[in-house]
Amino acid sequence: MTTLEPYQQKAAEKAIPKLIRNRMVYLMFWMRKGKTFTSFYVADAFLKDIERPVVWFITIKKAIKDVQAQYNEYDPRFQVIVINYESIHKLPKEKPHLVILDEVQKLTKFPKPAVVAQKLRHLLALIPIIYLSATAAPESFSQLYHPLWVSSYSPLARWVNFHRFAHEFVNVVQNEYKGLPVNDYSDCDIKKLWPYIKHVFVIIKEEEGKKLLPVKHIPLMVNMSAKTLEIYNELKRHKIYIDEHSQRAATCNNGAEKRDKLLQVSSGTLIFNETIDGVDRTNGQIIDTSKAQFILSYFHGRKIAILYNYNAEGEMLRKFFPNHTDSEFEFNESTDITFISQVRTTKAGINLSSADCLVMFNISDSAETFIQAPARIQNLYRTKSPEVYWIFSTHGPEAEIFKTLNQKKREYTDKLYAQEV
Repeated sequence: MTTLEPYQQKAAEKAIPKLIRNRMVYLMFWMRKGKTFTSFYVADAFLKDIERPVVWFITIKKAIKDVQAQYNEYDPRFQVIVINYESIHKLPKEKPHLVILDEVQKLTKFPKPAVVAQKLRHLLALIPIIYLSATAAPESFSQLYHPLWVSSYSPLARWVNFHRFAHEFVNVVQNEYKGLPVNDYSDCDIKKLWPYIKHVFVIIKEEEGKKLLPVKHIPLMVNMSAKTLEIYNELKRHKIYIDEHSQRAATCNNGAEKRDKLLQVSSGTLIFNETIDGVDRTNGQIIDTSKAQFILSYFHGRKIAILYNYNAEGEMLRKFFPNHTDSEFEFNESTDITFISQVRTTKAGINLSSADCLVMFNISDSAETFIQAPARIQNLYRTKSPEVYWIFSTHGPEAEIFKTLNQKKREYTDKLYAQEV
């Protein structure tokens, strides 16, 4: 059985009585601080008096192999079933003695609960839960409600739904969406909320335990083609671009769609919405390979992992880097292969630490992605700070989004990770 680091042992000793008393505990550990190993220790202690205990470990698909490998290395006394959130319908009818919910940000949708959260609330009724996440609420502290709501023992149970919770803890404002007023529930008062939930949290901060060298973020600017700039300006000014050759149109019906289209074009792809015959349901089109060409030249001879946003970006990158994989295990065992994967499936739960550097082909508005994805190349054995390169177009919105996300990250860590438990 693997032994814990002193800071993990201390965290586990705090977590065990919380789990016994509250039937739930939330291990909020900064990335690469060993929350999975710690959860195995806590589970073993909690189940010590049960004969042949069974634990369900529910995580994201990309993390399953790594979790299973850590389980085998740790060798706890309980039997584990490791499964991803999308496959929970395959779980056996016989209930486990404990559930570990990993990457809990899968459950943070609001104001309505995510479908998977609704399913888990029914499936896990009266079962003790260990929650695991580094990014419990990166966009808004309102994201804390539904993961806890899944448990029968939620400390927020007196507020039976999100709207009652919001009435108590959220400054609700109205914004416009598609010309209609909609409520914005993002401004949640963490100082007022924290006293109700702090007793179920155990927090490990970035500076605790063994020190990881900080990630160095390096923006690189790329000039896109004149045609790309023309398309970008058409969409920005008129919310529509018509390709005269194919008679297809890319349209933006609201601010969010416009932002999305501008980000696509800034990296050299575009999803068209309409044709002269009606709706266009084809995939995105590659319109400019400038970023891919830049990466191929700039990082020549280095072992890199590339994360992209849109499907057409992945298509482009795989053409420029034919010797590629989306398997972290194949990548880490190789010296000359390029890792290429979509960021939404790779931002958490995997290890890309064998890469010389991580290359972000595009950027999104997601603070969770901005915090989680760069940590994929961190480990304790690097002798210099890991480098994350952000490939931005000179004309697009990427640099401004990067600045905003940096501010969100500071606010998130300064507020939530600073709370006392």
